[in-house]
Amino acid sequence: MTAIGINATPVKGNNVIKRVTVRIDLAPMLDGEDYKGDLLVFVHDLSTTPSTRILIENLSVSGMVEFEIGLVTLESETQDSYESQSMTYQPTSIYIHVADSKGYLTGGIALTFEAANLDNTLDVPLDLVRSVNVESAEPSGYPGPHEMKSGYTDSDAIDYEYAWLKAGEVHSISGLTVRWTTVASGSDRTVLYFQSYERTITYNTYCIPPCEWDSGWSSCGKLPTRSLIGDYVQASNNNKYEVKAYIKYACEEWYFGTDPGNPYVEMYYYFMYPMTFNDIDLGSSISCGSCNTNHPGYAGTWTNGSSNPFIIGFDTDTADNTQWKFTSVSFEFSLMYKTITFGVGINLYRAAGETGGAPPYLSVTVNSGSPLYYWHDGDDPTKYVVHFSWS
Repeated sequence: MTAIGINATPVKGNNVIKRVTVRIDLAPMLDGEDYKGDLLVFVHDLSTTPSTRILIENLSVSGMVEFEIGLVTLESETQDSYESQSMTYQPTSIYIHVADSKGYLTGGIALTFEAANLDNTLDVPLDLVRSVNVESAEPSGYPGPHEMKSGYTDSDAIDYEYAWLKAGEVHSISGLTVRWTTVASGSDRTVLYFQSYERTITYNTYCIPPCEWDSGWSSCGKLPTRSLIGDYVQASNNNKYEVKAYIKYACEEWYFGTDPGNPYVEMYYYFMYPMTFNDIDLGSSISCGSCNTNHPGYAGTWTNGSSNPFIIGFDTDTADNTQWKFTSVSFEFSLMYKTITFGVGINLYRAAGETGGAPPYLSVTVNSGSPLYYWHDGDDPTKYVVHFSWS
């Protein structure tokens, strides 16, 4: 099957100076069982905007997928004129899309990993979904024979939307002011993780009008969402709030089909993913059953004479796939061949930070009272919640 896509434009500032081989053992699953049928696999490098489609091939019986990918430099330092440069690389993010030749079974997953330090094959399970036949009584959405629209360029195959999404929590008690703080650049740049999605729409042009099959939107997992703003929101005097961030989402449109062995099938797949956030604000007021209770034995202690304000940090955790906070959204993306809508809702994951980035942090000012006790929820600095008490 022939695959036609857009030529991506690298993000300004990307500095790819090294390429590495990545091996993925892809394990497609259908209804909880291993799927052994024929599939096409497409791999996208997300270090460019739009992404770069770097691999199109039939998935082997073994499920092994191998490709090269460029590493993007975060920073470099020359120790002296006689020593080689020490490089730090941005974590690699990719999107993998699979489909059978008719577009009835499709699936996708987004991954972020340290390609520079990858020694082993990545084991990647991937859930397949069945597309649903769109009733013939409905108007066909077939965009017509695939050819570049007059006056359109590759940039028309990507569009953007923005939404306020739940991004964390900030708690306080009487006598405290607590700031939930983000960083815009450098090694402490704030990184959160939000949900990505994909959708496939397939047309069979043997029908008149063309038959349409739609997978609907399905989750591809989390992707890093980096801060463009150094700012804070604060709570004081027993108030507790959810924090929200203004997230930029992209949606890309990709096409594949047709070939002599399957001349009537044309497939369009759509990948929607978070990119950055450029604002934060307080969200809804929340309650807490842990603050203002007797502190646990692992709590930290602040007393008069200690630094004021003081910092409470969180630990980086990129592996946690727990979906923490859900926000309903409504998007509409105007793309090259179709305007597509999204209204499923988006999850914040209980993960934050990365190589070259960090979770948000808290700055705590004690206005009155001593001693103050504070602790991470469940003694876990990767839950990204801190409680306070005077007792």
